Amino acid sequence: MVTRQLFKVLFVDIFTLLTGLLSVFFLPKVVSVEEYAYYRTFSLFITYAGMFHLGFSDGMYIKFGGEKFSSLNKGQISSYYRILMIIVSIFTIGLLSVSLINDNRLLIYFSLYILPFNLIHFYKLLYRSTGEFGKYSILQGLQSLLNLLPIVLFLILSFKRTDSLIVMQLIGLLFIAILLNFYLVIKGDRDKQERKTQYRPSYSEIKSIITIGITVMIANVINTLFYSIDRWLVKMYFSTAEFAYYSFAVSILSLFLVLIASLTNFSYSFLARADKNLQDTNIKNSKLKIYLLIFSFLFLNVYYLMELIIEIYLPKYIHSLSYISILFMTLPFMGVINVLYSNLYKAQKRLKEFFITVSCMLILSSFINLLFIYIYKSVYVIALGTLISFIIWYIISSYHFKELRGNFKEYTYILLNLISFFTLNMLKVYPLALILIGISITLIITFFLYRKEFQGILSNLKLALKIKVQ
Repeated sequence: MVTRQLFKVLFVDIFTLLTGLLSVFFLPKVVSVEEYAYYRTFSLFITYAGMFHLGFSDGMYIKFGGEKFSSLNKGQISSYYRILMIIVSIFTIGLLSVSLINDNRLLIYFSLYILPFNLIHFYKLLYRSTGEFGKYSILQGLQSLLNLLPIVLFLILSFKRTDSLIVMQLIGLLFIAILLNFYLVIKGDRDKQERKTQYRPSYSEIKSIITIGITVMIANVINTLFYSIDRWLVKMYFSTAEFAYYSFAVSILSLFLVLIASLTNFSYSFLARADKNLQDTNIKNSKLKIYLLIFSFLFLNVYYLMELIIEIYLPKYIHSLSYISILFMTLPFMGVINVLYSNLYKAQKRLKEFFITVSCMLILSSFINLLFIYIYKSVYVIALGTLISFIIWYIISSYHFKELRGNFKEYTYILLNLISFFTLNMLKVYPLALILIGISITLIITFFLYRKEFQGILSNLKLALKIKVQ
């Protein structure tokens, strides 16, 4: 059952990945470097749209984490949704007014994005926290589809200004939000019993949810800032062209972060349930960490395919390859941090520790990158500083969970794989040959250090394929 639900999430996110391919490879091909930088600036802005619910959605996410959706009071959920709508609408109106007064197009687009995004995000969080991955997949799939269609139209109609793409994507997002609300109204009308017994949350209940959620929300915003501080620094200290090249490198990385996000979204409700049921999950968590490392280091070799595609299809972005090669090495650390560490902080209600950790990492990452900029005055060192920051976070958080503390074998495995990847990047060999060489080296290292764990991955894949066939 768990494997089947995971396949639903992975299937939708693979579709999201395919949607992202159009944005990443076709968009920079047809628009100028300046227009691509403009679009990526908007993409950078909207990563902060989730901060306008004042932590209410995150509080609900923590509150219902590990619960069964069928056991929840649907009237209670509806009342929470209305409260969220009021909170976000106030911020939307305020920011939109300021944007119109200043005649700032990007801020106007961002303001219009906030409300529909948060309405959809509320239910996506609810479905994720309660393990309703079928409903989550429908919402996510619809969102991916209505992100894809504007890109296809943009490419077919050969628009040169990315404003038209942004507007079409905003219309798509608004359509999903309206559709969701119609569905909720119809669903509510069918349930006559719930219409009779409307739930009215008390002031103390609302305050409690916001109090819990605002810590998570601030931590998430800081976390988002940590993940995007490199792009902000490139935008502040370097040219528009350099920002476009670096943003292109990040967008390549983001394609594969979709798969990491799948596991992150899927794992929270199960980690929360395991904690509530007082199950001994230490061994499982430890194995999951190693599985993530093995999978991520094998996946690093996709870089050589990306290198070949960029050299042939997007030669004007060859300059980005030096950034991509460094940023790709963050994938193993990012995978463990997102899927395991961050979810465990939330599942075990260690929110203060999560907040302190991400805050310290933001400060440290900013210091490292600013120091590198001051000394070397190069965008390349920002990518290097980002990699160093993720490695430090990986090590620090491992000491917050006894079962996940690193050991000599684990660090040896990481070091050997990083050295292998870094060395292969310096070889002047055909990229497709490098993929085979890289995978072979990773498999050899894995066979010697984590043979049992690798066999466990193969066993789980066989089981998953059997379930899929059935």
